[in-house]
Amino acid sequence: MKGKYIKTIFRDDYSILIQKLIIVRKECKLTQQEVADSLGWRQDYISKLEAKQRRLDILELHDLAKIYNKDINFFISHFS
Repeated sequence: MKGKYIKTIFRDDYSILIQKLIIVRKECKLTQQEVADSLGWRQDYISKLEAKQRRLDILELHDLAKIYNKDINFFISHFS
């Protein structure tokens, strides 16, 4: 019997991914506004991503990883 489907935005793995993004942004001493400006996004987009009100796609994750000077695998290594 299959379990109940949980939307990806509510999964524990997604929460870990978002926490890693927040920690790394702060380690880089960047504000949400600075990250948004460097990507051509609005600040509220970063805020909603970090609050798990908006889903992050793989291309956005790639862009953020570049801004934070991290390999994308750093952010998804817990998905094994």
